[in-house]
Amino acid sequence: MSVGKSQGVLQRETLMKTLQTCVDEVFALMVCSFQEGLERVEVVAPREQGRLRLRGQAHEAVDVAKQVSIGFEGDASGRFVLRCSDETAERIARGLLMMDESEALELEAVTDALGECANMLAGSLKTKALDPVGRFQLGLPDFSAPRPNGAMEGALVYRVAQGVMSVEVWLE
Repeated sequence: MSVGKSQGVLQRETLMKTLQTCVDEVFALMVCSFQEGLERVEVVAPREQGRLRLRGQAHEAVDVAKQVSIGFEGDASGRFVLRCSDETAERIARGLLMMDESEALELEAVTDALGECANMLAGSLKTKALDPVGRFQLGLPDFSAPRPNGAMEGALVYRVAQGVMSVEVWLE
């Protein structure tokens, strides 16, 4: 599907505003430890080699090597992508599993939690932004995709304690 058709069905401003609402709701309701400390930040440069350059303090570069993406198809095609630092991935897992810092956390639990978090965010975005303008289907979480095809429609970047999280929408 062409980018032109995707952009005609999905309006960028509405899509990004709705994505912000989805992030706020999912993290307030489902990821318990994020109720405080989720701060939106500005990005200076797009993601380069698994890092984001943040505005402020000499444009610090922060690692966002952990990622999961969920594709969507229908009247428009694209991907929802959640990227984060190792620290943020662990914090998401602890928040979803309601675990405190003293409890041991296995790598598999972190991976499962990122997939579940991405599912919740993509599902919320589908319900609130995609379904009202067409017919769409979501794919399964994919942890292997190095970079989505198409053009990034937008990204919301958050500082979370010591780490960073980027929530992105890509249209094909």
